Amino acid sequence: MLTYLLAITLAPQSVPPSIQPAFEKIRRSLGSDETCKVIPSPDGSFRILITETEHYMSGVGQNQDPRTPQQLKTVKLELVDQLCAVSASNQAKPIAQLFQNDPDVSPNPRMLVNLGKGQGLQWYAHASYERIRGVRKALGLSGGEEPVKLAIRALNVDGSHNAPPAYQDLFAMKDAAVPALERSASKAPVAVQILANLGTPKSVAALIRLNRDATLRSVVELAVSFKKFGPEMKPVYASGLRDGILATQAAAAAERFGWTDLLPAIQARYSHAQDVREALFLRHAIRRLKSNVDLPGLAKSNQIYFGWNDHDTRALLACGDPEYATLTALWMGSIRTKGGAPRGALAKSILQKLRDKGYSAMVDRTAKRYHVETLL
Repeated sequence: MLTYLLAITLAPQSVPPSIQPAFEKIRRSLGSDETCKVIPSPDGSFRILITETEHYMSGVGQNQDPRTPQQLKTVKLELVDQLCAVSASNQAKPIAQLFQNDPDVSPNPRMLVNLGKGQGLQWYAHASYERIRGVRKALGLSGGEEPVKLAIRALNVDGSHNAPPAYQDLFAMKDAAVPALERSASKAPVAVQILANLGTPKSVAALIRLNRDATLRSVVELAVSFKKFGPEMKPVYASGLRDGILATQAAAAAERFGWTDLLPAIQARYSHAQDVREALFLRHAIRRLKSNVDLPGLAKSNQIYFGWNDHDTRALLACGDPEYATLTALWMGSIRTKGGAPRGALAKSILQKLRDKGYSAMVDRTAKRYHVETLL
């Protein structure tokens, strides 16, 4: 701490000539709510402190009107990032020693990073990932920690200032980031989501390899559930069907690509479906894969407010599968969409018609199984 305090005491009013060009580049890259200053250290290095000031309103109680001025006060929050510039000709200390006396006054976690060389100096940082990438760009630094490794490391650092920009950078790197993302999947599960979002042949191959690891399988399946993939993702869909995480997506993919070999697994999953929607998609896939006959209702039940009519109801009741018709009506009645017309009455009408055809026991049994008895 003594070295740090001495550095502040010796700080001149003007920026030393040797650091002036770099300092100006950093200063021009800052936002209107950010400031920076140079602090020379006795060991010949330079510190640049970058302070971002945030203001927010505080003092509003749970039952107080936030529009009452006297109940509010402005709170100032300072986020401080620190850079260290060392003469490129000098032997630098270990990076942890460079910042060991710095007071950690930033509430957001920061990273110790070798930024690289530029402006005739070797640069290091104890800063947020977003600050690190900004300084590197402003100074045009070369060398230092590899961008892909740095971005992946930032995914594991707590704090809202680190993960989002790191995620953006890794996504922009595309296939170049895939090997490192695959290696880091066990420590940074968000890396799996980035691989899924990339959706390239290389990233898909990485996901399939990761899916063979039982400890990562559920992470891979969850990541895949948010995006539609082609037939190359069949191994993941198959395991997700067994686990239940990808049941509806796997059923839809099996229909789309004619995977009749998955029919036994779909049938097994259907007997253990978790809710009425999952059961409906599985039932539809079973019928399609068995007979290659499309069943009415599944597509339009998604858009019931905009197109379902009496013709659709008649087609559903005549489809030859009363259990499928029951599931369609139950799902239809359970969907809640803001601003749409009431569909509960239509669902009950279909269920009553099924009762009239002699399927009362099946309707009651199915509703009870999926805990939607209130629709009856």
